[in-house]
Amino acid sequence: MLSWSAPTLYAFALVLIRTSALFAVAPGLSSRNVPARVKLGAAAAIGWVAFAGAGMPQAPLPSSLGGLVLGTAAETALGLVSGFAVRVVLEAATAAGQLAGMGTGLGYGALLDPTSGAESTALGSLLGAAATVVALDLGLHRAVLSELALSVRLVPPGAPVELGALAARALAQSLLSVGLSVRLAFPVIAAGLFGHAALGALNRAAPQMNVSSVGFAVSLACGGLALYLFAPELARACASAALDAARVHG
Repeated sequence: MLSWSAPTLYAFALVLIRTSALFAVAPGLSSRNVPARVKLGAAAAIGWVAFAGAGMPQAPLPSSLGGLVLGTAAETALGLVSGFAVRVVLEAATAAGQLAGMGTGLGYGALLDPTSGAESTALGSLLGAAATVVALDLGLHRAVLSELALSVRLVPPGAPVELGALAARALAQSLLSVGLSVRLAFPVIAAGLFGHAALGALNRAAPQMNVSSVGFAVSLACGGLALYLFAPELARACASAALDAARVHG
């Protein structure tokens, strides 16, 4: 028989806050296309599963309003950092697409990303969508939910939370995302640079040829060829990094 004492209800409320914060920023779960009621229902169901799987732990009731605020803030920070760590790495694919588009002429057109509401180039949206699909195929959604369930057991609701460690993790994942986006965009940018260098050498060898009229087309061709050759590997590398970011406790 379930024991719904006040400490148990308080612990479940803290887990629900942690789960809702995760859903607010995690890729896919935070999409604007998902209705708010669906998000709330899914957060409640998954929060209950994680809570029950951890043995329905109890949390000491706060003795003051300040203790309640601190407990709520700690659970919110846990959920936000867990979701942010995955999302910021997965967004590296979109950033890489925008960098590659600016470097090769493939990013002149911009559109509104329906999942985030932010302006993005077609190439950035393409690589971002490809990385998301590959990540789901690798089991990113299962890794995120498993990490949530594991965190409830390892960091029970109401337990002290090292906010400094959470901030360091968020900063580390942000820096990783910046570096990853540059590395992912490098093959496409290098191909465009190679095309421009080849045109420059040709123009120097034969000044009478008007190579400037075909410079943009050559840049597009080189960038498009590099994108065709490397896009699957770029999406897979970004998805693998996001999967590693989700597995904090193994």
